[in-house]
Amino acid sequence: MFAYQAGEPLDASKRKTELRNSARTRWPFLTPLDLTMIASELQLAAMVRVRSSISASQSATDVHEWFEHQNQSSPLAAPKEAALVRKVGTVPPSL
Repeated sequence: MFAYQAGEPLDASKRKTELRNSARTRWPFLTPLDLTMIASELQLAAMVRVRSSISASQSATDVHEWFEHQNQSSPLAAPKEAALVRKVGTVPPSL
């Protein structure tokens, strides 16, 4: 989710940096190391739950709302079709 991967496009790196910065603003108790180890929305929710002592359902809701807001507000968020074209080279028939 937040960690860099070898060979990823520059726009993906920029997007992950934006997400990490936004996550640290929203949850200041997350460290840069925490963020490099988080690979999914579910893992982020678990980390937020443990560090803030809130319920699992509340942390899942908070993280999901934050993530949805990030996807809507970022100009670097690519549509699923474009991401698939970059990754695979073709768009699957279902899209």
